[in-house]
Amino acid sequence: MEHMDSTGGYTIPTVVEETTVGCKSSTLLQNVSPKTVHVSPLLVEYLAGVSGGVAVVCVGHPFDTMKTRLQTAPKNFYSSTLDAVSRTFRLEGIRGFYTGMLSPLLGQMFFRAASFTTYRYSVSHMTRNRSVDHATATQLMLCGSITGFVIAFVEVYRPCVMHIFRSFLNFSLLITVFLRPLWI
Repeated sequence: MEHMDSTGGYTIPTVVEETTVGCKSSTLLQNVSPKTVHVSPLLVEYLAGVSGGVAVVCVGHPFDTMKTRLQTAPKNFYSSTLDAVSRTFRLEGIRGFYTGMLSPLLGQMFFRAASFTTYRYSVSHMTRNRSVDHATATQLMLCGSITGFVIAFVEVYRPCVMHIFRSFLNFSLLITVFLRPLWI
């Protein structure tokens, strides 16, 4: 169970066991001492954003896959959406719904993590390291605006980074295909 402490961080109670060789289990239970670990609130927000990105893609990608297949299929290839779903499941199994999921997964994980972390950082700055409960409506609106401004830059440069990454992969694949006969 997590609890927010006075500094805005999260404390997670853990149990550390002190063991001695040859002790009975009842002796081990008597030597259990609780320990509290302080976790950065930005790390918590980052992990929440990554989890949110994974959840968004896992839930939404099958719908996007079906939409794309319906739009790109030749005319009258599928009789209905249900026909597209049943054919995909019958021919490819559950994996067919998650084809091409890696790129959106990485993008959404980064996008959501940046969004959550930026919002948390701006709220802690506005409220002087106090919780969101102490923020006014104007402060929360300003924090949302700051987050939107930062995320706009993330979204502008993300396709550029993805293009460079793809180019690098294509170049390394090209080198592997053409130079591989030289070292075999």
